[in-house]
Amino acid sequence: MKKRKKRNGFVKIMVVFSICLLSCLFYNKYSGLMDYNREIDSLNAQIAEQEEYGKELDKVSKEYASDEYVEKYARSLGLVKPNEKIFRNYSEK
Repeated sequence: MKKRKKRNGFVKIMVVFSICLLSCLFYNKYSGLMDYNREIDSLNAQIAEQEEYGKELDKVSKEYASDEYVEKYARSLGLVKPNEKIFRNYSEK
């Protein structure tokens, strides 16, 4: 009888210990998984920001590549088209 009681007590202790050990292992894995999920969310947010920034850069580059912008900038530098005549008034100073 005493051996059975000791054996039952030992088995119960081992079961409780095993459950605690498995719970700790599960918690560690779960918390690591949550950290990875947070990191993935952060990286997805950064990707979205960079895509938006890329769209803005595309828009600006198309604007700067347009003929109207190039002509406007060239005129601000004092450049003229071929065969274009320029009249300057030197009397005003």
